[in-house]
Amino acid sequence: MGYTVLKDFTDLSSNHIYRAGDKFPREGEEVTEERLAELAGSDNKRGEPMIEKLVAEEEVNEASFPEALPGGYYLLSDGSKVRGKEAAQKAEDKLVSE
Repeated sequence: MGYTVLKDFTDLSSNHIYRAGDKFPREGEEVTEERLAELAGSDNKRGEPMIEKLVAEEEVNEASFPEALPGGYYLLSDGSKVRGKEAAQKAEDKLVSE
């Protein structure tokens, strides 16, 4: 699993300049778990998170939809609304499988 850069920084380990939105680490670059934790937390030279873990698109779809709305409706990943949790889950499953 990779990470995405939140704020521009120069990696003190490799001297590489990362820009917000870049993937971290670069292809072929080895990074220790300790370094990942340091950059993802606030225990670094800038005192703020510089990277965050990427979430796979499948995880976002499964975790986010159907999204509960007021009145017993659910929002699906295609923007449509369905009433009832079971109906919404069936409709979302169909969308994901297509």
